[in-house]
Amino acid sequence: MKKILGMISCVLTLTLCLGVMFVWGGLGKHDSAGEDEQVLTAPVNTGTWIDSADKYTTTFSGSGTKESPYLISTAAELAGLAYNVNNGNTYAGAYFKQTQDIDLCDYYWVSIGYDKDEQLGNITADVKFSFRGNYDGGNYTVFNIFNSSEDYSGQAKGQGLFGHIQNARVENVRSSGGYIFTAFIGSAMNSIIKNCVNGTYTLGIYAGGIVGIARSNVAIYDCQNLEQVAGLWAAGIAGLAVGEIEIKNCVNRGEVSTELGGEVGGILCKGNNSGL
Repeated sequence: MKKILGMISCVLTLTLCLGVMFVWGGLGKHDSAGEDEQVLTAPVNTGTWIDSADKYTTTFSGSGTKESPYLISTAAELAGLAYNVNNGNTYAGAYFKQTQDIDLCDYYWVSIGYDKDEQLGNITADVKFSFRGNYDGGNYTVFNIFNSSEDYSGQAKGQGLFGHIQNARVENVRSSGGYIFTAFIGSAMNSIIKNCVNGTYTLGIYAGGIVGIARSNVAIYDCQNLEQVAGLWAAGIAGLAVGEIEIKNCVNRGEVSTELGGEVGGILCKGNNSGL
């Protein structure tokens, strides 16, 4: 375990190295789309969605209850959720509902929550900057998610659309286009992920189409990965399970690849106490 965690602690450095190999090598394949289909390999502008207050909004319609969830309908609102969670608002027990497709192509995406270095050594450790609510994507799509490792220097080991979720439920979310580090959901703990579809190129150390690192008591149901996943240890659904994980009715339809003597798995690459 210490050896594994030591590897995880180097994720940013190695991810940058892997990024040179996988992003620029792998995304070249995506450029072969039809003439009428524009495929972005980077966001339109520099900077991130939360580096300036004029790019995001931190208030939402709705009251956050199951009957009247907070409504997410724009990129600025989704970015505001990321900003709030990354500044300590976990939204424990709150409900969110996405109401239309969202395109994040304008800037680099900073994930919703993150898992700090010192917390990876204890799979049951409380993660301060985590999303702890309920997010229903309404089967709408988030387009063009582009993670930038420069935004996470020394702090985050799980990127993606969601960086870290804990005591949460994420369902009916789809992605298409762009590239993410680690997974659609970077790391998860005591959470349920259901009916999510990843269509975004994924790379990292422990890389998974749906979850990168499942820390403890994670259930993944009815999910699909449609895109390429590349990493030292990579799988279509979950890269690493260091605690209990249950995976049911999940399908990988993307290519899974590794470099530097790593390992691959169709559904799960590495894990203990897992149920498939």
